Amino acid sequence: MIRVHRADDSLTGAAAPGDRLARDVRELAVQEAMRFRADLAESARRAGLGAALLAGAGIAALLGLGAASAAVLSLVDARLPARRSTAVLAAGYLGGAALLAVTGLTRLRAAGGRTDRVTTELRGIVAGVRAGRR
Repeated sequence: MIRVHRADDSLTGAAAPGDRLARDVRELAVQEAMRFRADLAESARRAGLGAALLAGAGIAALLGLGAASAAVLSLVDARLPARRSTAVLAAGYLGGAALLAVTGLTRLRAAGGRTDRVTTELRGIVAGVRAGRR
């Protein structure tokens, strides 16, 4: 519920309706800004908790990958000499990393084109609004 507090007009004399309206609008805007700030703080708190949970999941995934890597190295060691098995595993990891990097860069470049288009459209809208004000 939104409450608008009015100053006592008897102390300052009767205020003009426009002055009262301006004061009420200002007070309402301040109240809405405070409510928006509280909502934003609550959203940020929830997002922070979600980010912490995702970070924990990432750490657990890294530990799992380390264990899986050790298991794969043990399997490869059974078939190849130790140095060769380590080199094969490292080459596999580096090849996978290169493939992921190339795929990620390709997708980022494609997304960048969309971002440029949106930015251009927004600049056009802002220019139109500015031209309309003059």
